[in-house]
Amino acid sequence: MAQGLQRGFFTTPDCLFLVWSLSWSEVDDHRWMCQLIKDCEDELYLMRESPDSETFLRHKHLEIHIFVSGVPNDAAAATAAQAQQHTEEGFFGPTLNLHGGAIAARSPFSTLQLYRAMKTPTAGAPQVLSDVHVHRGAPNFSDLLASFAHRATGQTDVGCIYTAGPLAAHINPSSATSLHAAGLPAPSRQQIALYERTAQQLREQCRHQSRQSGKTWRFHCDIE
Repeated sequence: MAQGLQRGFFTTPDCLFLVWSLSWSEVDDHRWMCQLIKDCEDELYLMRESPDSETFLRHKHLEIHIFVSGVPNDAAAATAAQAQQHTEEGFFGPTLNLHGGAIAARSPFSTLQLYRAMKTPTAGAPQVLSDVHVHRGAPNFSDLLASFAHRATGQTDVGCIYTAGPLAAHINPSSATSLHAAGLPAPSRQQIALYERTAQQLREQCRHQSRQSGKTWRFHCDIE
C-alpha cells in the first residue's frame, strides 16, 4: 500500500477503493494492519500538504472500506476489558517511519481509534475515519460498487482491490512461508473456495460497472 501511494497513486487510477473483509476474531491478529493503514494515511496527509499537492492530488480519490463480520453481542464489553493492553508499547507493532522522523501532517485519527472501530463496529452506517470506513457485517458487492460508481462521478478511471488477510497470504505462494512463520493456521479448502468465488464475483461486478458506466474499472485481488 505504501509503495502504491508513493509510486502509482499520482498517475492511475483517478479513484481507488480498497475493500478489506475479515471476521471479528481476526482483528487482533491484524493490529499491525491498523498501524500500516494509519502510517499510509499520515503519508497521504503529508503529500496533500506538500507544494505539489495541487498538481498531483486534486483529482485523486481514495476510500478504504473495512468489513468486520461475526461481531459478538458483547464486543464492546470485551474490548473495554482489554483497554489496558491497547496502550502498551508495541501493541500495534512498528511504524513505517517513511521519513525517518516526525511527520508534520497527520491524519485526524489514531491507530487506537481505528483498532477500536474494528473491534466495535456499529450496525447501519459505517464509522468514518478520514478515508477509512469501518462497516459491521460482510460486504454486498453489488450495492458497494454501485455506490462507488455514484461517488466517482466525473472520473474516468476507477480501481478496486480485494483482500482477505491471512487467507489470501496462504493462497499466494510467495506469502505462504511468512503465514506459517507467524503461527497462523492454514485455511480450509472451503475458506479458500469462498475467497476465490467472492473474488470472481467482484471481478464480474467491476466488468459490469465498466459496461454500464463507461468508466475504466481496474480490479485486483491479492492472490494474483
